[in-house]
Formats: sequence, C-alpha cells, structure tokens
Amino acid sequence: MAEALEDKIKKMLSQKAVLEQELESLSNKKSENCKVSVRLPPFWPDKPAVWFAQVEAQFEIAGIVADRTKYNYVVGQIDHKLAEAQKVRKLLSDEELGDRKPTQFLRHLRSLARDSLSDQGILRQLWLQRLPQSIQAILASQPELTLDKLAELADKIVELSAPAPICAVTHTAGFLAVEKIPTMS
Repeated sequence: MAEALEDKIKKMLSQKAVLEQELESLSNKKSENCKVSVRLPPFWPDKPAVWFAQVEAQFEIAGIVADRTKYNYVVGQIDHKLAEAQKVRKLLSDEELGDRKPTQFLRHLRSLARDSLSDQGILRQLWLQRLPQSIQAILASQPELTLDKLAELADKIVELSAPAPICAVTHTAGFLAVEKIPTMS
C-alpha cells in the first residue's frame, strides 16, 4: 500500500512539473489581441449626443479602450445615405443661377451631384431655392410637374419677364434715330 501511495505521489509530482512548465510557457508568451464584438445602435442624426453617449457605454462594457478601434466602429455605423446627402447639400449650396437659364442651371446641378443624389426631391428643393422669388412663386403652383417640365416653364417665365430695352429717340435734320440704351443688368 505504501508503494501504491508512493506511485501516486510520483505521478502527481510529474503532472505538477508538466503543469508548471505549461504555465511558465504561457506567461512568457506576449499578450494576444482578443476580438470583441460590439453592436452599436444606428446613428441618430436628430440626437447625436445621446447616440455617442450610448456608444461610449457599449465600448466600456466591452472593454474597448483603443481610440482607433472606437473610431473604426463609429465610422462603420454612420449611415452612408446621411453622409451622402450632407455632402451633396454642401456641394450644391454655393451654386447660383447667374446668367444661366433655369434648364441650364438644373443640368449643371445634376452634373455636380452625379450619381450621389438619387432623391429628386432634394434636387428640386435646391434648384427652386436658387431661382428668383418671383419665379419661385409661380412654380410653387405647379407641384404636379416633373422637375424637367418645371425647368422648361421657368425658362419661359424668364423669357417673358425679361425687361424691355430702353431706347432713346432723337430727331435731327429730318431723320428719326432710335438708339438702344444699355441697362445695368
């Protein structure tokens, strides 16, 4: 019985030595990155401060402290359509009608927006806002027209509302002369 007990002790000491070696080899290894998954709520454009507070709480719960990891999660969560609409709005906000016809201006806005603006309602709004107030008032009564038809109507309104030229008539030595006076437009 003493021999059996001695064998068990030797076996246990042998197992202890193996476990100590494994423990030592594990402690010598460099720490490995552990991947943690965080599920963030969709971005709330109307309440961004609340959204960021919730995101920070999720990061804390998951033990994420690296700013780069946080940044990557946040960027991955922002709605692409929202970012795209803001980009287009900014891109088009500085454009003015200038000397162009309304149809030309609409084509210009479309070329700036390219494929990034799929909502014609936003383009319609931006285009209308840049027309003169008098033309906006007339076009507002035509909500059923397509944007292209509205632009054609705006062209006709501009043509019809163009100021008539101012002329000076002089009579000298039996001749009548009509001279167009340049305007400041």
